[in-house]
Amino acid sequence: MDYKQSVEESFFVDDHCYYIGLILISTISILVSKYLVIVFSTARHHLKLSAIKTSEMAEPTMKEMNILILGETGVGKSTWINGIVNYLSYSSLLEAENGKLLSVIPTSFSVTNDDYEEVIIRTGNDTNEEVQPGYSSTQYPKSYIFPRGDTLIRLIDTPGIGDIRGVAQDKENFKRILDHLSYVPEIHGICILLKPNNARLTVIFQFCIKELLTHLHRYASKNIVFCFTNVRTSFYKPGDTLSVLKRLLSENKDVEISISKHTVYCMDNEAFRFLAAVKNGIEFSDYDRINFSTSWDKSVEEMNRLLAHITSLHPHRTQDTISLNNARKLIVALKKPLKISGSEQAFISEAITEFATFLRQSATTPYNDGMEDYLDHLIRAEQEKVTLGNDRRVLNSLKDMKSNYTHEVNILKESISSSSSNRQESSSERVTEFIDKLSKHKEAGAQLKETIDVVTSSKRNALTYLETRLVFIQRSNK
Repeated sequence: MDYKQSVEESFFVDDHCYYIGLILISTISILVSKYLVIVFSTARHHLKLSAIKTSEMAEPTMKEMNILILGETGVGKSTWINGIVNYLSYSSLLEAENGKLLSVIPTSFSVTNDDYEEVIIRTGNDTNEEVQPGYSSTQYPKSYIFPRGDTLIRLIDTPGIGDIRGVAQDKENFKRILDHLSYVPEIHGICILLKPNNARLTVIFQFCIKELLTHLHRYASKNIVFCFTNVRTSFYKPGDTLSVLKRLLSENKDVEISISKHTVYCMDNEAFRFLAAVKNGIEFSDYDRINFSTSWDKSVEEMNRLLAHITSLHPHRTQDTISLNNARKLIVALKKPLKISGSEQAFISEAITEFATFLRQSATTPYNDGMEDYLDHLIRAEQEKVTLGNDRRVLNSLKDMKSNYTHEVNILKESISSSSSNRQESSSERVTEFIDKLSKHKEAGAQLKETIDVVTSSKRNALTYLETRLVFIQRSNK
C-alpha cells in the first residue's frame, strides 16, 4: 500500500512569516532550523514523526485540545478556521490589519469595489482544496495545530457533507474522516457548523445532520456543539435555523443532544474576509470598518466561550466512534455470500451478532433514515434532466444506490433485532477483538481480511494523513 503523510511547519514571527512545506513519500528527511530539529523516518510504509526541540527551546509537555469540525458543503468551515487562527494571534482587528494575514487554508470569494466591479480575492494555495462550485472545498481531512497558553489546539478540517458529486462521494469523505481520526486518540469537541436563518426542514438539511450523527458514537453526543457562521445578518444569533434544528434533534428519542447556551455559538467569517480584501487593495469606509470591528469582537468573545466550554468536557475516545462505523460496515459486508464452510459461517454469525450488539448499544442512530428522502430528491431532479435529453447513467446510478440503501437498512434492522437477546455489554475492544479473529481465521482468514481492509478505518488502512503545525514565536525587541 502506498502511504502518504504530509506535515507542514509554519512559523509566524510578528510581521514576518516563514513557511516550510514538507511532503514525504517513503523517504527520510531531516529539517534543522534555529528553533527545531525535526526528524522524519519511515517504517512499514508508515512515516514516523519525532520533533526534537533544542535545549534552549525546551518546554514542558503541553495539553491537547482536539476539535473535529463537521458541516454541510459550503457552510464555511475553512474560512471559520482561518478566522480562529487570526483571532488567537491578534488582539484586535486593527492589529490584524497592520500585521500579516494568517491564511492557513486557501480561500476564494468576490467583493464589489466602489466602481461596482467584481474583484476575486484569493488567499493561499493548497492542492487539498478544491475551488469548483458545489464540490467540498476540502478534499481530505487536515489537522491544523497551534499553541494557546499551555494547550496545543488541533482543529480538524473535514470535507463537507452534501457534495454535488453525490452520496458515493459523501461516503468516501466520511471514510477519509474516520481514517484521519485513527491518528487522534481523543476528541474534546465536535463542532457542527450551520448557517443561520434556514427556516425550513429541507430534505438536504435533514440528510446532512442525520448523516453526521449516524457516524458518531452516542457518548460523543456530550461533546457536540453547534457553531453558526455568517451571523452578522441575523444579529449574531442562530436565526430561524435554531427551531428547525431543535425539531430535528427531538426526533431521536434514544440520545439527547442538548441545545442551550453551552452548546450554541455564533461567529462571523466577515472579519477575516475584510482582512483578505484589505490585503488585496480593496478600500472600505469608516462605517464598514466599525461594523467589521464589531464582528471581530463578537466572534472573539464567542470563540473564547467555545474553548472554555470544550475545556470543561470529558474527551470522547475516538476509537469508540471508529469501532461503531467499522461494526456497521462489517455487518453488511459479512452478510454477502462467502465461499466458506458451515463452521466458519457459525463464527461469522457470532461476529455479526457482536457487531450488531455494539451498534444497538452505542449508535446515536443506527442508520440515516433521511437517506431515502434525499435519494428520492436527487432522483426527481435527475429525471427532469433526462426528460430534457440528458444521459440516463446518473439516474440509473441513483436508483441502484437507493436499492442498495434499502437492502443495507434491512440487513441492519434484522441484525439488530437478532442481537436483542444478547444482554452482554459490548465495547470497542470486543469489536476490535472479533475483527482481529476474523482476519486470522485459519481457513477463511485471507478472504475475510480482504473484506475487512476494504470497509474498515484504521491507521493501517489510511492512505493519507495531512497536518499543518503553526508555531507563533514572539520576536525579541532589540
